[in-house]
Amino acid sequence: MIFLLFTIFINTHYGKIHLEIKGTGSDTVVMLHGWLDSWFVYHRIIPYLSDDYTLVLPDMPGHGDSDNSPHGYQPMLLASSILEVLDSLHLGKYYLLGHSLGAEVAALMAWADRERVKKLILLTPANTESHRLSCVQRVSFSYPFIWCIAGCMTPGLFTVAKKMTLYYDRKKFDYEHSKKMFRDDFSSWKERMESVKITRQSIGVEKFNPIIIKSAGVDAMVIFAKHDHLIKTKVMKDFEKAGIPVMTIESSGHLVQIEAPYKLSNIIKEFFRR
Repeated sequence: MIFLLFTIFINTHYGKIHLEIKGTGSDTVVMLHGWLDSWFVYHRIIPYLSDDYTLVLPDMPGHGDSDNSPHGYQPMLLASSILEVLDSLHLGKYYLLGHSLGAEVAALMAWADRERVKKLILLTPANTESHRLSCVQRVSFSYPFIWCIAGCMTPGLFTVAKKMTLYYDRKKFDYEHSKKMFRDDFSSWKERMESVKITRQSIGVEKFNPIIIKSAGVDAMVIFAKHDHLIKTKVMKDFEKAGIPVMTIESSGHLVQIEAPYKLSNIIKEFFRR
């Protein structure tokens, strides 16, 4: 499959932001990655969406190939940085999707930019009131490269590190994504321990209240993975209480866009076309 591809760097108040633009569709979808990840987490699902949409995939400040932010990494600041990028692109109305930490950032964007956001999808969202980190996760969050090695880089640790791994089916393990994630995270950790700063400022500082989505008046849905060891199932109740539709994808861990790209793409298309 052939699709248009642009690599762009945009100067913002939060440093230089890297983004990829892919696809040929008339409608635009902005897709946000999660904690210490990059746009590349969507590389398996891009071919299923690029004929129908133009995909805008930024690296949030401090992530991927974007600069470190001089202002910090609180979710609202991350949201503001992406909104500045979209303004620089003179983007009109758009669909919005965010994964994990990116889901919280996407929700804040929808609240702040409700006039332009047509619909919102939160994919395995984190950091709600019911989301509590395990002791193992707290330690690994303090030293992100440990998380990356145990949860992404080493399929052999699936059994002993089940609560850390981002995957459900190791046959679907994505080495290319994991290598990039490890390279970016380790590089960031060496550079003033930036990844530790990102973690401490973006995860668990303030709990994300799903009610802001309802207050924004944006049509939204939430997608969870049945075998997500990172996000507790009771987090679903936070969204159900807020009256936001929730669905679950079987046979997938936290990285749904990698383990079930075709199924997820169909769900995305169906929801956006309603």
